[in-house]
Amino acid sequence: MADNDILVEDIQSKRKKYQRMLIPANIVVVIIALVAAIFQLVMPMLSVKLTVTGENVTSVVNYIDENSESGDEEMAETLDTVRYIARDVNADISIKLSPKDALLLGPVPAAQSVRDYIAANAAELEGTVDLIFEQMLPRLTVYMVAQAAQDELEEAIGIDQLEEIDTEQVAAVTEAISAGNFEEAREQFSTAADDIAADLGYDLTAEDKETIMQYYDEAIEAGRQEDGTFSYTKAIQTIADKYGIDLGAITGEDGENTDGTAVDLDEIIARLEAVETAEDLEEIIDMLRGQEGMESLVEQLERVEDLDEIAGIIVSLRSGNAGDMQSPASLRLRVATVGVMSDMQEDITQADPNELLGGFINEIPDSTATIIGTILFAVAAVMIGLTSVLWIILAILAFIKIFCKNKRFTMWYVKAFCWLPCILLVLVPTLAVSLTGLVGGLLPASAAQAYSLVTSLGLSFGGSGIVSGICLALLWIVSIFWLFPIKRKIRKLN
Repeated sequence: MADNDILVEDIQSKRKKYQRMLIPANIVVVIIALVAAIFQLVMPMLSVKLTVTGENVTSVVNYIDENSESGDEEMAETLDTVRYIARDVNADISIKLSPKDALLLGPVPAAQSVRDYIAANAAELEGTVDLIFEQMLPRLTVYMVAQAAQDELEEAIGIDQLEEIDTEQVAAVTEAISAGNFEEAREQFSTAADDIAADLGYDLTAEDKETIMQYYDEAIEAGRQEDGTFSYTKAIQTIADKYGIDLGAITGEDGENTDGTAVDLDEIIARLEAVETAEDLEEIIDMLRGQEGMESLVEQLERVEDLDEIAGIIVSLRSGNAGDMQSPASLRLRVATVGVMSDMQEDITQADPNELLGGFINEIPDSTATIIGTILFAVAAVMIGLTSVLWIILAILAFIKIFCKNKRFTMWYVKAFCWLPCILLVLVPTLAVSLTGLVGGLLPASAAQAYSLVTSLGLSFGGSGIVSGICLALLWIVSIFWLFPIKRKIRKLN
């Protein structure tokens, strides 16, 4: 009997010893679980980063070119220009989705709440867009000067000629602007414009130079911020708004007549050239009245007292602007500049994050916005809400067990579900991008081409799933090499 008592005491002593050995392991589990839960709640549940480079832009432009109607010379010229101007772009774009705000949307969110959520989570795009415009400025300047020169030279200046022009001087201008040295930048810009024109075989006239520097001064004034920084996007937007230039309406790409037909610049010029009576002129004014971007032209035509004055307006139209009757060089510069940039910066150059994505966000239908919000809520609730609750439960149980006689606890629920954020929000999309050839082979030809184009942007995925994945891996290591061996010894004693 005494031997049995000794044996029982020995078993109990060993059991207590092994139970005490579980205390530090439990503390480690508490820390792991809390780290996973906290990071899931405070970090973005998904972050997507893509890299926009000149090569990427060229790929996108080539895709548009290949899928546009053949034989469109104007489209081909525009695409060539975009390829040239965006050649030096290199910027990272990040989009991060907040789990807390997604959960606050609720299962059936209001449409405007969803739009606000999308805009707020894409607010970082504003700085990126500004950086892209800054990187485009040197080649844009070369293009502007070329536009001013080619009419005087009476020959077109091709992109291949522009490629030979050194942009280092203009790059120095952007550096000075970013540093807030605007006067220094002005002198550098003036010199750069002269050198660029000389490289093109053209000497800027005093009028050309005055116009170019006037444009520079207006752009600087528009882009200077109260804190001393400079916004390229605001400068471009302000200049475009100031002169009321809407290239879509002028060229007929977006504008419509009152009868629903497209407004075409060539048609306007042809009809003005055919005007013989005041009634003919009034018909043209009625056609243009109320059309976006045509206000300035309408005002010009309404002030016509002698039909001979129409010839001067036609000259301005051929120069590219229906605005006030300034010098052709001034008109060419303004239209050329805004023409190249308008499609790139339209709707994404506003300071307000709600307007950062412009019409795209605002035009999301209510029903679609609600569906998007419901999906965001469901993803946040399952991927973040549910798994965070499970991590917290594990932390509480592991902590309580520290003070209990039996310090063992189960964690199967964490191992069963808490892999979801890492696998579905990080690993799966990363593999989909990495295996472009395999995934593309499963898609129709057109979809495969678009998919390849998207994946070429250097997409990378992150978010709290990375942290929870690491925590889950650590939990398995602690379980296999620390907890399980001790628990097996305790079970043997039982």
